[in-house]
Amino acid sequence: MQSMTGIGRAELNKGLLHLVCEIKSVNHRFLEVNVKLPSRYQLQEVFLIKQIKKKIKRGKVDIWIGESSPKNNFEFNKKDIKACHHFLKKISKDLGLKEAITLTHIQNGIQSSLVKDRGSPHIQKYLKNLLDQALTALIAMRKKEGIYLKNQLVLCYKNLESLRLQVSLLKEKVNETLHKKISERIQKLLGQQTLDSNRLFQEVVFLVDRSDVSEELVRLESHHNQLKDMFGKVDISGKKIDFIIQELNREWNTIGSKAQDSEVGKLVIEAKGEIEKMREQVQNVE
Repeated sequence: MQSMTGIGRAELNKGLLHLVCEIKSVNHRFLEVNVKLPSRYQLQEVFLIKQIKKKIKRGKVDIWIGESSPKNNFEFNKKDIKACHHFLKKISKDLGLKEAITLTHIQNGIQSSLVKDRGSPHIQKYLKNLLDQALTALIAMRKKEGIYLKNQLVLCYKNLESLRLQVSLLKEKVNETLHKKISERIQKLLGQQTLDSNRLFQEVVFLVDRSDVSEELVRLESHHNQLKDMFGKVDISGKKIDFIIQELNREWNTIGSKAQDSEVGKLVIEAKGEIEKMREQVQNVE
């Protein structure tokens, strides 16, 4: 299980080229990828989005790639630097410029040569390598958070299963009590009048049947088994869990409206509290 929340960062050094990539992801119903790049790399945006889609299925993902000044531990290629300096001097002379040539001019010149062909494979290779490193860090964080989310969901599931079993044990007792209450109420309303015992029995059974929650308990058991199977898988879908949670909520609402018993009512309230916890947690599952 993976969370949709995470942060990843990576750096890439290539001569005077120094790139930084930061990725942030938060929960979202679908996969939405936003990319911010230096202007010279804009043509690589579609390529980067495709790489993201290979590894992330859901969430709002923001990617930022920027350039910064090189560090002192670069291995400089003196031949390239001298060639760039010579070229800049010639251009400056031809144009009659008086501005002195600095290391910044040389750096920009070499960077421009590295990305001269913006669609070239080696540029994509640099960016892919940078992105892969940032994605590895992001996914590691999402998995770590996913472990916590799974533990919370499993705990809620166990609590719901316990509540379902308690309602199952109360079911027969509730039906018997309801049968007795309805019979007594009808006799009280009738007073001295007599009512055919078979007719009374039929009416009472009909009313009790309307309050029976057997079908809802069977469906709850089925949904619980589906959740248990999902939690045992490596690849867990947040969308599927969310759908089952909706079904659980529907069944518990029906039990609450049908069962005319205070004990069952308390259990239903507890169950809905657990479902709400699950709903909040699953919103962040990929």
